[in-house]
Amino acid sequence: MYGNHRRQVDHLRNAVAKALAQAPELRVQVYLVGSWATGRFDGHSDVDLLVIASDDETARQAEQRLMEIAYDVIATTEARWEARLHDGHPFIRRLHHERQQLLDTTAGDADG
Repeated sequence: MYGNHRRQVDHLRNAVAKALAQAPELRVQVYLVGSWATGRFDGHSDVDLLVIASDDETARQAEQRLMEIAYDVIATTEARWEARLHDGHPFIRRLHHERQQLLDTTAGDADG
């Protein structure tokens, strides 16, 4: 099962990279969260993504592009993410601990 999960995550990583390659100006970090990130998925599990961007417009554009890939896309700014993490927001803390990075284009590296 692990090998199949890894292949599916790799396929998802490639789909995310392809969707965002159509807008290379978008500098974001994309993470897999939820049951797929923790390995507690089943046949009914959906794909959940977390997008962290420098500003609201970039987050919104990335979210729109990734909605075709994932059922739920949580898009936020880096400042908002850090503030909620610092405040100890339980949901944000859980996402922070379970997240699995799929792609990071913030340094111009589209390979993740």
